[in-house]
Amino acid sequence: MKRKIAPFFAAALASVMLASCMNQPTGPGPGTTEPVITSETAVPTETDTVTETETPSLPETDETEPVTPEHVHTAAPELLSDEAGHYTICAGCGETIGSSQHEFGEWIAVSEATEDAEGLNERVCSVCGYRETEKTEKLSHTHVWGETWKQNKTYHWHVCEGCGDAGAKEKHSFGEWSTAREATEDEEGIKERFCDVCEYRETGKIEKLPHTHIWSDTLGSNETHHWQTCAKCGATNSKASHTYGEWYVAQEATTSSEGVKERRCTSCGRKQTEAIPMVRIEADMPANIAKVIIISGQSNAVGYSYRNCFNLKSDYYSQFHLESRLAKADAGYPDILIRYSNNPLDANQGTCGNTAFEPVKIGMGSKIPDPNYYKSEWGEPLGPEVGIAEYLSEKYPGEKFYIIKCATSGANLSWRWNPGRTGDLYEQMVDFVGNALSDLKSQGLKPEIITFCWMQGESDCQENYANYIGMFETLLNKFASDLAEYMPPNGMTVADAGIRPFWGWPKWATMNSQKKAFADKSSKRYFVDTTDFRSDIDRDGECGHFDCYPMIQLGNAFGKCVDDALYYYGNPEVLK
Repeated sequence: MKRKIAPFFAAALASVMLASCMNQPTGPGPGTTEPVITSETAVPTETDTVTETETPSLPETDETEPVTPEHVHTAAPELLSDEAGHYTICAGCGETIGSSQHEFGEWIAVSEATEDAEGLNERVCSVCGYRETEKTEKLSHTHVWGETWKQNKTYHWHVCEGCGDAGAKEKHSFGEWSTAREATEDEEGIKERFCDVCEYRETGKIEKLPHTHIWSDTLGSNETHHWQTCAKCGATNSKASHTYGEWYVAQEATTSSEGVKERRCTSCGRKQTEAIPMVRIEADMPANIAKVIIISGQSNAVGYSYRNCFNLKSDYYSQFHLESRLAKADAGYPDILIRYSNNPLDANQGTCGNTAFEPVKIGMGSKIPDPNYYKSEWGEPLGPEVGIAEYLSEKYPGEKFYIIKCATSGANLSWRWNPGRTGDLYEQMVDFVGNALSDLKSQGLKPEIITFCWMQGESDCQENYANYIGMFETLLNKFASDLAEYMPPNGMTVADAGIRPFWGWPKWATMNSQKKAFADKSSKRYFVDTTDFRSDIDRDGECGHFDCYPMIQLGNAFGKCVDDALYYYGNPEVLK
């Protein structure tokens, strides 16, 4: 509702507004925010009609009441601004009483855009000084290529120093190959070439040089030949047989030790040596001497080898002419006589023997009375006596020898053969041997025990092997003492056979090495190595006993020991 202001009230209001306006600047200065007096904000004059907004009429009363004056806006001294424009507010009530849009100048760059960061521009309102900003886009990237080439085996290229991007790739342009390392016979060489643009190095292999033999001046050799050897590759050339000169004595033989003779190949100088037998002391054996050989031990001394247990058609056995040799053994050797007692105290092992000397033949071993351990098709049993008889009948035709065999299967030295312990078998052996020697003596002969052949050790090969040699030496000394009247003037020889390899005798190798070491200490002792005695027949898995031919081999080896003992019969024992 519009209402005309009373003259006196209008005059007063105008005075107040005019006074207020007279204290304000007539217009805004540059860069200020002070309000500007315009027609919209001018103070009304006396002639102006004042419009009251929603002014209620006073109720009429009988009495006159005081009238509250209406609010008059007073412009605040500061000109305010925002992004929309600048404006003035009433200092009293805070109401906006005047506004206008900004009057901006030109855009000015605050910071220039780069490839890495946006730029910034601003402009300023000329009335209120309000600042408006805007961002400018980053500059587009311009590659700056580095001077150093990047490369692989095929291409080269540059890389941008700013972003690391690779430039265009180009193939290498290689020059000629050159040698970086010369090839030899032992090592390949190396060749190289370089790219003319980026200097990339490419390498290749140069094949080894073909081998040229350089034959050594010193000849290589073995027992039968000599040859040249290439110093580089080891190849051989010009292989030829040795041409030896005459033998010469390097060490003289004596009555207690063998000598040594030598000769050399005239081409390579290889030395060949041979033993010179000990000097034999000539000692003619009286005509009435009965040459006695003792066989003792366990199963392979008894003889659980059988005539038919070998393959006569085998290429291996055919070279030994066994058919004719066994035929002789079947008939017997009339000059090689034997008394034997097999398993005298152990009937379950097959006790057998004789009571008078008779010719050696096949059949004087033992058969275990059990079909699981003996089959008739295997033939008659034989022990080492057959091989001894065969050897001595050929070496000493027409001469008589007497074998006394007393052996028991499965008997150990630690108890049964040990004269210092139970010794039941030892005592039985001494009695049996003594009676047999007495029989010879009763015939007007003078029996002498030339060689004691021992085939034993299997039963001591698990627990008692460590003391075996000491126990064996005790047996030999006691035997020589108990039968002293039948010992040769220079003592009997001892032929000790090694035991064969077998899983049931875990210490067989240790046992054999002990036996050999003991034999090597005396000129009267011999070790018979049975390791290579071959068996080709599987008697239902029975591999602890020798087959027919290995048993003959054992006897032949014992026979050679007897032969050696006779050759040095006059020589005293030499302990080493």
